[in-house]
Amino acid sequence: MEITSSGQTFGFEETLSLIKLVRDYASSVGVTMSPSSRIAQFESQLRHFGTMTVGDLFKPGVFDWDEFIERNRDTTELAFICNTLAEPVPLELKKWLRLILGGTRIPSQQSDTRSRDK
Repeated sequence: MEITSSGQTFGFEETLSLIKLVRDYASSVGVTMSPSSRIAQFESQLRHFGTMTVGDLFKPGVFDWDEFIERNRDTTELAFICNTLAEPVPLELKKWLRLILGGTRIPSQQSDTRSRDK
């Protein structure tokens, strides 16, 4: 379960629904989410997480918690953006959505920060 800065909590299924919200919104405006996008990669990582035992999660090198936490935050923020800005500024959001969905798995791996900056 994640507790966000807003105080909301999201479990496994709720987090998958946030990914679906982002993917569905992107699709509705003609933006295809690449399988290599950080959100698609997070979905894969989240589904893998759901199949692991607690013991496996804490074995060194088996699960990247830093990456998981970063992607989880990205997903929560992007779902909020898509859900909140889709109606008031649809053209602006559509214009930048492909860039916003891009970016590397974690910010420290990215020299071009426009996807996170926007």
